[in-house]
Amino acid sequence: MRRKMKASPLFPGLVFIAAAVAGPGWAQAPACLGPMKEPHPHPYGSYNFETNSLHTETSNLPDLLDAGDYKYGIVSCVSNPDKSYPLYVRWLIPDLNGWVLPEDILNSSARLTNDKTAVQLKGCLEYGSRGDTTGANFSGLMADKLRVDDAT
Repeated sequence: MRRKMKASPLFPGLVFIAAAVAGPGWAQAPACLGPMKEPHPHPYGSYNFETNSLHTETSNLPDLLDAGDYKYGIVSCVSNPDKSYPLYVRWLIPDLNGWVLPEDILNSSARLTNDKTAVQLKGCLEYGSRGDTTGANFSGLMADKLRVDDAT
């Protein structure tokens, strides 16, 4: 037996709004945080993903339990929009390595610092089962510039 839903007397459109938001067509994969969103389409149509990186106050960092005396941190991220298949990634300099589940994200561990500013760098990222590579922008520290220069 189907129950008839009643609209709230204070908010008559509430039932319609809740039903629209909860519908299956509205589900989306979580997005990586940061201002450096960069799509990486694969030339053959598989292994499409996005990267992003965030330098911010420690209170804004995802999954950070204890910042200690540090005021800032950097997190880099890879998102996998594929609905069925996980994606293996290894982003060398931000030190992000692992599997990104379907419609999910993989964040690097937070790199804590007291540096108020970060530099934008481009690092090498390996992805997929064949070990394809691409360059991806990330927020880093001046010390990372030497590591990036050595890797290229």
